[in-house]
Amino acid sequence: DFLNWYLVPMSSALWSTAPDKILNFPAKTLLRFFQNHGLLGATTQHQWWTVEGGSREYVKRLLAALPTVPRLRQAVTEVRRSARGVKVSTIDGDCQIYDKVALACHADEALALLHDPSETEIRLLSAFSYQRNETLLHVDASVMPNQHRCWASWNYRLDSRGASTHYWMNSLQDVSRKTNYFVTLNGEHLVDKNKVLRRMTYHHPLFDLKAITAQEKLPELNASTQKEQVYFCGSYFGYGFHEDALTSSLNLAKQLIGNAVCL
Repeated sequence: DFLNWYLVPMSSALWSTAPDKILNFPAKTLLRFFQNHGLLGATTQHQWWTVEGGSREYVKRLLAALPTVPRLRQAVTEVRRSARGVKVSTIDGDCQIYDKVALACHADEALALLHDPSETEIRLLSAFSYQRNETLLHVDASVMPNQHRCWASWNYRLDSRGASTHYWMNSLQDVSRKTNYFVTLNGEHLVDKNKVLRRMTYHHPLFDLKAITAQEKLPELNASTQKEQVYFCGSYFGYGFHEDALTSSLNLAKQLIGNAVCL
């Protein structure tokens, strides 16, 4: 019962992964995450904190601190190393040469961008796979438990068509005192299409023994040598969450420019 009614549903909701696939997650890594986040006891949970104004606020502050204006909505199509530097090509046909490039994206995206990946890059980056998750922002409360007192910030549901996760945004981020807003992953069949406000598609990492084994060797990608021109960071360096992506980017920044890194 502990496995079927707690570990699997909770893990499936956390990593937006189907129940049958979550069983491939190495137990040691999963339980370490649960312990670190206070999820192995009835009274061990940590206080939930959110950023005032939403996550867009820290994005604004990061952008404001940059010395140059970032180029937005210009997807990179290729990263090519040469003796002159690293040539970055974008979807609009533009090309720019840089001294160093950090690929802050999913592992599979980073590998696809590299024109001539090394054996190490192929071996490590190809070990990570991702799952596509269709996501809805909506106001259809029918996806929630029948009893309002059972509503939680995260709600996991199993039916004949599979597993779905439903976030109650009013509880998570206090988004409204008048209307209940929900974010549903992989549960479009449950939501009234007339109550959908926005549709999104996300890709979340799938962790198995192959990925965890490769993860231990990821520092090889950012070996500190004069010849290195392309570096890597992303959530796949940790447990696949936003804070893991932030931590990996800070670690890389410290490696490249020293410890004088602050936000």
